Amino acid sequence: MPNDLFIRLEKYCATGERTQTENFLTELVAYLLREECVARETFVRLVAREQAEQFLDGTIDIRTQCFSESRNPRLNGLFLDIVLACGESELIIENKVGDELTRQQLRNYLDYALERNRRWLAVVTKAPQEAVRELPNHSRFLRETLWWEVADKWAQSKAQFKCTNLIEGVLEFMRRYEMGPVDGFTIEQLGAPRLWRKFVENRDGILTRLIDEIVDPEWPDECDLRRHNGFPNEGTKQALHYRGLVWNMHDVPPGGLQDTFWYFLGFRYSDLEWQPPLLQSGQPECAVFLGCWGEPRIKEFLEELRTQLPSASEFEVKHSQDGAGIFLCRRRPIDRFTGAVNQASEILDFFKQSHDALCPMVPKVRNRHRELVANLQLAEQN
Repeated sequence: MPNDLFIRLEKYCATGERTQTENFLTELVAYLLREECVARETFVRLVAREQAEQFLDGTIDIRTQCFSESRNPRLNGLFLDIVLACGESELIIENKVGDELTRQQLRNYLDYALERNRRWLAVVTKAPQEAVRELPNHSRFLRETLWWEVADKWAQSKAQFKCTNLIEGVLEFMRRYEMGPVDGFTIEQLGAPRLWRKFVENRDGILTRLIDEIVDPEWPDECDLRRHNGFPNEGTKQALHYRGLVWNMHDVPPGGLQDTFWYFLGFRYSDLEWQPPLLQSGQPECAVFLGCWGEPRIKEFLEELRTQLPSASEFEVKHSQDGAGIFLCRRRPIDRFTGAVNQASEILDFFKQSHDALCPMVPKVRNRHRELVANLQLAEQN
């Protein structure tokens, strides 16, 4: 087939309810890899890692939407999204945008890779795949890469591309389907976050990545917490000031002060009486916190746990403005990230590092909070 992007894309069209986003992206990326050496080197180094040099030294052949050839009937005719071939080396790229990668698919691709020396598999996907998480170490599996990681790398180096219109078009396509780069926050946006559409787009782009990357913790059943992506109760006053991941109690309606226990990762940008004061008045911040209401004695327990956290000096125990709530939290104003080369990645790292530190504490705090509240109720009854 000729290497003309529009001829390649013409064969794809929507059929009923089924769209061809994944196929379109496959052809866009393959065309970009053929036409732009900067895109190709960046992509290969990110996806192939330790095997990258094999696909950068010499002429590379890039094929799309082809079928495997094998003497094993189970492995013959596998649909291969992208194949990069350079000399004796071959890299199969499995692209996933909508559908889930099944365990059987992954096993078939890896068995096919084993049929030949110097053949590897990499998965590039919109969201992390469960089948990959469950995969034990395999000699022919390179890694799982998220499409936004690729988009970030391309966006950072787009000034080096021969055709800026081409890379801008590809990145815009990826943005449209929530796989593209996130632009940086500006000081103007941070001064009035609710008035800037671009602030909302950047914020939600980062949260989309965070939601994809944070696996729901395997807490014990008695922890009785449920997860919300966004905010527990849309349309409330709180939803205007909080956007993130929230775990709160199963046994109460979400969204109000009756939620006496919260674990939150995300953005907040207004002072409400039941939350700690912002670090900088009126400025939005990244925040990760455990919040408890109704039992002030929890403060001593939180103070003790804080000293056990890595980088304990970055965590604090704070009262809410009305004095009813107590929080173990780590916070950072967003303007601290504005000088970063890749704001989105650094903000994500802040959330993930904070989550890794606080997540193991959640069941302990929840159990202690439940115990103190029960003791208080028993004392009131007596």
